[in-house]
Amino acid sequence: GAGVPSGTAAGNWVRIIRRGNAITAFRAPDAGGNPGTWIQIGQPQTVIMTTPLFVGFYVNNASGVGLNTCTFTGLSILPLNQAPIIDIPSLPSYPISPIALDATVSDDGYPAPISLTTAWSALSGPGLATFGNLAAVDTTVTLGAAGSYRLRLRAEDGSIATFRDLDLTGYRTAFEVWRAQHWAGSGGLSDPNSAPDADPDFDGNVNFVEFSVGTSPKATSVAPVITDKITIGMQEYLQMTVTKNPAATGVQFSIEAHDELGGVTPWTSDDLLIEENTSTLLRVRDTVPIGSRPRRFLRLHLFAP
Repeated sequence: GAGVPSGTAAGNWVRIIRRGNAITAFRAPDAGGNPGTWIQIGQPQTVIMTTPLFVGFYVNNASGVGLNTCTFTGLSILPLNQAPIIDIPSLPSYPISPIALDATVSDDGYPAPISLTTAWSALSGPGLATFGNLAAVDTTVTLGAAGSYRLRLRAEDGSIATFRDLDLTGYRTAFEVWRAQHWAGSGGLSDPNSAPDADPDFDGNVNFVEFSVGTSPKATSVAPVITDKITIGMQEYLQMTVTKNPAATGVQFSIEAHDELGGVTPWTSDDLLIEENTSTLLRVRDTVPIGSRPRRFLRLHLFAP
């Protein structure tokens, strides 16, 4: 049209691409209402932009005479492809394996069609970390050993990949959590006083017993195990009552009987009757009457989780 300088033509398409502070310009001839081949104009220019940011077009006729105008038609601003955004909420304190991982991944929809893929991996840890589904955003991780781990969730939209790391300290049993809580300020599971067979308060009950029956490992206490007699009809029988720690999940409580402390035959529960067994109490009585045998003993047997 009139007034168009030489070397240009009405209907040119212009594209400006910003990557950080680098601005690159392109132009293309009109091809039936669409841009033809894009041609870069010069080299990328560094432009330091501060807020507020204005987008416009500057025309210079090099002579300073007359008014230059520019008309935009079909103006559009298209964002460049941005990396997927990953969010992983913090885990609750003292999680027990398998641990639920609940992440979210969002993307800007570019490039289209979007091809979003995700994958979990373990970067470090004292044991093997096994994921329920490596490719699922929401999955579980099973820890091979208690301790501190760093997990990574990676996301890719077909063009750009990003990741987010999750640091966690996980445990495999309620007993490990109990130990970590009681020795949180002195190394947790690495503190020798927290070992299952340690007795730091010297009350004769090792840590595993203290955990099982709900007593403190740092204060001298008597294990809540009561052995007494119960009368049924004309006979008396031995009876044992044990207070259980409801948080001691996985611990198996068993009361056994024997006629001799040092006998060669195994202790057994065959002659015992369970009168009550809940999450907080176990009460068992013998079915062998007192006096029918020279001696009779009951003992509590705890099985590690």
